[in-house]
Amino acid sequence: MKRLYTLYILFILSIAAFANSRSAGDVNVRDLHAARFENTMHVTGDIVLDSLTLTSNRIVVLTPILEDKEGHSAVFRSVMLTGRNQHYVYLRQGNENYPNAIEQRRLNGQAQSIAYDEKTQYESWMTAGNTSLRIAVDTCGCGKLIGSNDVVLPVGGQTQPQPQPQFKGLNLGDLACPFVMPNVDAAPEQFVEGAAYVTYELDSITLKPHKFNNPRELMKIYSDIDKVKRDTLVSITQVSIHGFASPEGRYDHNTYLARERAKTLLNWVKKECADNNVKVEQFNSDFTSENWEGLIDSLNHHPEMQNCEAILELAKSDMEPDLRNETIKKKYPKQYTYILKNWYPYLRHADYKVGFRLGQVSVEQIKELIKTRPQVLSLSQFMQAAQTYEPGSAEFNQVFDVAVRMYPDDPTANVNAAYAALMSGNTEGAAKFLQKAGESPEALNARGVLALQEKRYEAAEAFFKEAQAAGLDAATKNLQLLDSLR
Repeated sequence: MKRLYTLYILFILSIAAFANSRSAGDVNVRDLHAARFENTMHVTGDIVLDSLTLTSNRIVVLTPILEDKEGHSAVFRSVMLTGRNQHYVYLRQGNENYPNAIEQRRLNGQAQSIAYDEKTQYESWMTAGNTSLRIAVDTCGCGKLIGSNDVVLPVGGQTQPQPQPQFKGLNLGDLACPFVMPNVDAAPEQFVEGAAYVTYELDSITLKPHKFNNPRELMKIYSDIDKVKRDTLVSITQVSIHGFASPEGRYDHNTYLARERAKTLLNWVKKECADNNVKVEQFNSDFTSENWEGLIDSLNHHPEMQNCEAILELAKSDMEPDLRNETIKKKYPKQYTYILKNWYPYLRHADYKVGFRLGQVSVEQIKELIKTRPQVLSLSQFMQAAQTYEPGSAEFNQVFDVAVRMYPDDPTANVNAAYAALMSGNTEGAAKFLQKAGESPEALNARGVLALQEKRYEAAEAFFKEAQAAGLDAATKNLQLLDSLR
């Protein structure tokens, strides 16, 4: 039996208030709820990062903890939000305080969200009164699970199942809810990404692997490729290198350096990493002549620098690149000297990306991946797993709930999630999914089922007739059911 507890809300964590943090903005946690499914306790919700800005070296870790006043507690999997530099640190060496965290690099200014769905073994105290869900907020990644920034949310002691809508003479099992079979597509391509700060001698394009800091930087690339190679469930699809030069010097010369250094680095990677698991033709390189975006990012994160706004305006201008750099140098010589010494060396680097895709897996492996790595699965693989469960069961519904979290804008994922919600009488959830379900006959029929459950009979009839006209047999059955209720 599924038991839902009194926790279904939105709350906002103000990152700007965190002590000693240069971060700004909010983390929104939407549709957070705690639920019991048979012998497990789940915490689910959408963590929305759109309003959050994290500087390169910052970490914010969110850890849900279910607890009561008697000292019982259950710690759920942590979510680690990282700035650019800390993301690469985590990829290389992890974090000993949060070894199993869900790590997400914050791409400032971009829409991002995390579909959180974690579980733990159910214990009897979890249904008692005075239970709360605390979101521990750690702004250093040092393992603190108690702090002044924590948010405590009451769960309450509701031990009875949430009541389902009651319809006179209507059995929810009688409703025709034809799930949509997704196209059999390849699993989505995933990526491991990083930045390597490989050093070359002045004006040289010759890579010296054993000189400067190059052994360490090259090992980053090698280790990430090797990590993907050792994952027996996936196949590498591509290895790409994107080289950047800094803005000092002539633009045409910087173009040459960025292009040729990227090729040189790619040749080293091919030599060291190409084998039966990754073919030479899967390697590619690209370049950016001058890394002005990197300079703009550095200026945005150091507003305390004297004349920062003026330098930022020049960096963003459409002025010819050589003139742009020379103008900053002449107008703000003190700041330019600092930038040249401290920032430009880091603008000269190579971003690398290792693409991979899930290979052939069994249904049992798919079911396990839904729990551990759902982002690697295609919609058709979610459907394969769902077909092994009893329709309407907790496991069946959970498959579609996770699928729509992985594919939040896909009409097929949304219409199937809506049907799963409707079969359990969850009209609120169904209405949310139907907003993105499109106008297919199945989506129209689902809107009719929703209207029927909400006793909006005229609307239900209109939706069913429209779906019927589009050739959906299930709509005919639902029209007959509707007639029997009148």
